[in-house]
Amino acid sequence: MNRIYYNIFAALIIICFSISHSFAKTIKSDEATISLIVGEYKDDGNIVAGLHYKLEKGWKIYWRTAGDTGFPPQVDWESSQNISSMDMLWSVPKRSRYELLENVSTESYEYEDEVLFPLYFKAADNSKDSAINLKIYYAICKDICIPANVDINATASVGHKSEENLKLIEKFEELVPKQSPYNGVDIVSAGLGADKSGNNYLQVAVNSSVHDIDKSDIFIESDEDITFFAPQSNILNNKHVVFNINYKSLSSDATINKGKYRITIASGTNSVEKTFDASDFGIAKEIAPSGKSKAAYSTLIILLFAFIGGLILNIMPCVLPVLSIKLISIIKHGGGEKAHISSSLLTTAVGIITSFLVLGLFVFTLRTVGVNVGWGFHFQEPLFIITLIIILSLFAANMWGFYEFRLPSFLSDNISKKGEGESLTAHFFTGVFATILATPCTAPFLGTAVGFALGGSAINIFGVFLMMGVGMSTPYLILSIFPKAIAGLPKPGYWMVVVKYIMGCFIALTALWLGWVLSKQLGTISAILLLAVIISLLIFLHSREKIKQFNNRSAKYITYLLLISLAFIFPLKFESKQETAINSDIWQELQIDEIDNLVNEGNIIFVDVTADWCLTCKVNKFLVLDNKEIIKLFKEHNVIAMRGDWTNKNSEIADYLKKYDRAGIPFNIIYSPSNPDGIIMSELLDKQDIVNSIKKQKVK
Repeated sequence: MNRIYYNIFAALIIICFSISHSFAKTIKSDEATISLIVGEYKDDGNIVAGLHYKLEKGWKIYWRTAGDTGFPPQVDWESSQNISSMDMLWSVPKRSRYELLENVSTESYEYEDEVLFPLYFKAADNSKDSAINLKIYYAICKDICIPANVDINATASVGHKSEENLKLIEKFEELVPKQSPYNGVDIVSAGLGADKSGNNYLQVAVNSSVHDIDKSDIFIESDEDITFFAPQSNILNNKHVVFNINYKSLSSDATINKGKYRITIASGTNSVEKTFDASDFGIAKEIAPSGKSKAAYSTLIILLFAFIGGLILNIMPCVLPVLSIKLISIIKHGGGEKAHISSSLLTTAVGIITSFLVLGLFVFTLRTVGVNVGWGFHFQEPLFIITLIIILSLFAANMWGFYEFRLPSFLSDNISKKGEGESLTAHFFTGVFATILATPCTAPFLGTAVGFALGGSAINIFGVFLMMGVGMSTPYLILSIFPKAIAGLPKPGYWMVVVKYIMGCFIALTALWLGWVLSKQLGTISAILLLAVIISLLIFLHSREKIKQFNNRSAKYITYLLLISLAFIFPLKFESKQETAINSDIWQELQIDEIDNLVNEGNIIFVDVTADWCLTCKVNKFLVLDNKEIIKLFKEHNVIAMRGDWTNKNSEIADYLKKYDRAGIPFNIIYSPSNPDGIIMSELLDKQDIVNSIKKQKVK
């Protein structure tokens, strides 16, 4: 029903605002050049022609099933002379996804740059010339969509043949899907199923002798009001591939159990299609994904990876911001009672484990409602970053003695309190806070474990997150068992005041770093406004300590004023989606769709997926990727270096990582003709590993 309304609306738009042209063989506009070419008028009256679009940069037109936006070219040939019929062919399109709002996106099936639609006419009388007169209605889009129509004509003379035109027509005809089976590719069956999260999918089984058929896209067309998403492939053996395609009904009366479905495997010149009746659908088979993840590792191994990854988090660069909290948390126990030390450290460990379980609950909930999330997803939310900056600023100011006002325990710097009666709640939230700041980046082993969790059941998710929490909390658990190691430290004194000042500087630097991240997400103006609000807040807290006349009513009014000021930051969110500049002559923006083509042309590709909130990524960049030796290596071997920015939400990058069973960054991979599937590098890059890997790659 939604599609019917859309088509009616599109037709009205065309009628009211159409762009018309006089009859011609070639139509030129600012958006495209359209030509009608004739290849051959055969003796039997069959006429081979082509409708040729050359699109200006950024402009696109649509496939026979356009997707969520646009509409396909519609050709009216009724005014032609000596023509009795016409067939129009469609080459395989490109799937494009557009983010409209947070968690709201559209998909369209498009043509860019150049496309030709082969046209086959039948002459009513093969002894006479034919006048081909076409009225074409189409949508052409860039930043805006223009509904347009053109009138275009050509004359097909008896016996005419143009080798040049035929060659161009045949080039695009090779990209038109053939009926399955064709050239070693056969769509053998289709079945319905649902995964453990309740998501419905259509399963398409393909037998193929074609290399990399599992990387093909699949387009499904139906008269039912159902949308189908990008496929996920599983290689069962060298000749059998299964694709699972999630789908969603767009109206209450739409059902996949009726109607016909045309399934197209888009694989270049090996593209095929086949039509199924809904009654032909069988039951999908339970298939464990192949390749690099779930089939390769048992659940116990994955849980071990999660534990090791959590343990390694304690020494990753992403944990540097919380070292000050950890150090203060440990040294303040100096000279204390062993029982108190043990209970405090154990409580911190419980805070860490609980935080990981809560994080797992968030991930499970978001995934259940259809939101694709990755490791560190909370750092893609400006609201979270703003909250963290405020908390860190208050922590630092309190450590410096700028104010003595005690915030609620989950925000205040309780670790500055002395004495053995310190609240266990403070230690619990020390663990919580350490976990929050430690989770924007992945560690070795952690990427595999998290990728397994996000693609598995609820048990997988909570099991992996629990083991990550146990791994990260292990140092605290060990120290709680052996409290003598801490009890021997000097008792808190003036030396601890000095340490607090130093640690406060580290926390302030962390707040500044997050402020820089925020400027990348919301813009510089938002970051400056937040800085002004924080300074005002700290002045207010400092003055409240010094001015005794401050009463509760004054404090209340000032608090309201600060909150109102803070609210002005969020409308500026529409400045977001800024891309991190690629300030290098060897790096270019990540173009996922171009990787296979570049590899097939004989190139070596190095991909770096990074984010401004990922400290490990920054360390990799500073120590390895920006190293003169690496830059020289890339230039000598003509390596195409691509960098993807995941600072803000980007479903295309999320899907790309998911393809390799990764849910977090840093992520680095090397492609080449000898390794078209890629060689995944360690999360902590090593210069020599990259040098050796690049030199081993064979090019054409």
